[in-house]
Amino acid sequence: MALHVGLSNPLAFGAVGAIQPAIRVEDAAFWAERALAARRQNPALQLRLLTSEDDHFREAVTRTSQSWRAAGITHDFKIAAGPHDYVFNRGPGSIELLRWHDAVLQRA
Repeated sequence: MALHVGLSNPLAFGAVGAIQPAIRVEDAAFWAERALAARRQNPALQLRLLTSEDDHFREAVTRTSQSWRAAGITHDFKIAAGPHDYVFNRGPGSIELLRWHDAVLQRA
């Protein structure tokens, strides 16, 4: 949801990050197109993809990051230690993403 809302409204946000987004490998090019369109509207938009070692969607998130890099879309990408569950998303995943938002938005 964060990717959909954030990339659809790039002028409303300074940064868009996603924790273990439920995306598919075959949609990597779609997300690259969306990120490129968002960056055309807001070149300063900061982007981050966060997955974890045991995330069911890790391959899809990694492929999306690779697709973004191939398209020249600068972004932060991290594979953290941990599972794909609510404990991770409410704990270390959220803390990691909040710290990233804090850092990039302070630089803006």
